[in-house]
Amino acid sequence: DCPHPTCSGHGWCVGGTCVCQKGWQGPDCSQMDMDALQCLPDCNGHGAFSVENHACVCDQPWTGSDCSKKACSLDCGPHGSCENDACHCHIGWIGPTCSERLCDTRCSEHGQCKNGTCVCMTGWNGRHCTLSGCPGNCRNRGTCEADHEGIWRCRCETGWDGTDCSAMLETQCNDNTDNDRDGLVDCEDPECCTHHSCNGSVLCVSTAPPIDILLRKQPPGATASFFEKMRFLIEEDSLQLFTNGDNFNQRFESYVPCRLRLLENNAFWTRLRYR
Repeated sequence: DCPHPTCSGHGWCVGGTCVCQKGWQGPDCSQMDMDALQCLPDCNGHGAFSVENHACVCDQPWTGSDCSKKACSLDCGPHGSCENDACHCHIGWIGPTCSERLCDTRCSEHGQCKNGTCVCMTGWNGRHCTLSGCPGNCRNRGTCEADHEGIWRCRCETGWDGTDCSAMLETQCNDNTDNDRDGLVDCEDPECCTHHSCNGSVLCVSTAPPIDILLRKQPPGATASFFEKMRFLIEEDSLQLFTNGDNFNQRFESYVPCRLRLLENNAFWTRLRYR
């Protein structure tokens, strides 16, 4: 048996003999080895090595296994780490304590970063404020205004339309002239249907929306011809026309005005305006 069952807590009993830990000697490992102490870690000059604990005991404000890191007085939270009394933030976070979200670099051109959200300047939209809501300053034919959702867009003057107020509208509806150069004259143009000169015009008579017709009548089958499908929608009043601009999203509008003549069984005439 060993002189001491646990070798004084500084070694291991092997075959009746104490095998001492570094820094200890003697039959029961109870005596400090002064020669070995000279080779112990110096803890970077910020602490002392404990032979009892086999670890550095650091001076304030130092920390780490070798006392090489200065303890931080800052709380860097979950998005950073403190080194040498300063917060080093993780990617996507900034601020003295890494508590502020970082915006995309594109935000700085037309916006201001506020806790990860890019707040756009007047006239700019999008997550990073890269989308112009009022292209070309509305061509000086309107004003750039924000809606209730904070989206900037052009509010065009009378007679103009489009995302940048560059599309001319028909405003003179009784001069027999195609003023907006869209191929439609006076009451042929849906924009004139609200004008007093077009009251009662057959071209401005509105019938029920297609969804209402579909709800009260059996629609043609899937194999029906285009003529049959069109006639199903217009046969009640020989006309299907929308004059309410709210039916369309003008921000995404493009149109091709045309007249379409089809002859199949019974001839009919219709006018299309594609949006």
